[in-house]
Amino acid sequence: MKNDRREAFIQYLASKNDWCTATNLANYFKVSTRTIRKYVNEINEDQLVIASSSQGYRLVSREKVKADNHYTSPINRIKVILKELILHIEGL
Repeated sequence: MKNDRREAFIQYLASKNDWCTATNLANYFKVSTRTIRKYVNEINEDQLVIASSSQGYRLVSREKVKADNHYTSPINRIKVILKELILHIEGL
């Protein structure tokens, strides 16, 4: 995904400040809903920026992104799980 397309996508979600359906996003960007899912996955590869639910997609607040940062990458999730398993003698 090109950076200008990525920024436009994020800016559009920021301007809506609410849930946007994949169909609405696809119509606005003149792409398919599958492409919208691809965009969201590419943007969220490094850090959770866009939340998804049955209501559609929404930009996650920057404060929440910073708070949840240690859970975003697969390696960091593995580290957190291993730490919890090691520290809890009685199990989880």
